[in-house]
Order: sequence, then C-alpha cells, then structure tokens
Amino acid sequence: MYGGELSANEPLRKAVAGLAASGAPIAAECAGLLYLARSLDGTPMCGVLDADARMSERLTLGYRDAVAVSDSVLAPAGARMRGTSSTGP
Repeated sequence: MYGGELSANEPLRKAVAGLAASGAPIAAECAGLLYLARSLDGTPMCGVLDADARMSERLTLGYRDAVAVSDSVLAPAGARMRGTSSTGP
C-alpha cells in the first residue's frame, strides 16, 4: 500500500541498507521483507536482499516451516519455527 512513499524516502532506505551492511541483525516478514528487497514493482527499495519483488492481484496465505541453520538473534541452530507467509495485494 505504501511502496511509493517508502521508495521516496531515500534517506531511510539508505539508513536501513547501511545498518544491514554494518552487520546488524535485521528480522523482517511480509511487507518488511519486501522493503528489504532491491525493488518492489519496479520502484527502488532498500537493496539489502538481492531480489526484486512484485505484487499480484491474488492474495495467497500459507504456513512455512523452517529450521535455523546457525545460531542467530532469533533462534539457536537447529530450532524449528513456523510462521505465515503471504503474497498478493
């Protein structure tokens, strides 16, 4: 919904990218994860992730299971996690 406004805030985008480049831990899901991508629907985002995202007309929700491959601020290595993911408007 606010992709244009987030893209227009270049100082914030650069600050987020700089924080990630410094090695600070960053956790994101859904819209926050899209914000970390290189672009969203062709508009620049933070560029933390080497990915280009796009929205579709269809909203898709689902559960994802994950296992931490190494220790992090979110979970120790081997921890199992479950979360939701969505794509769409």
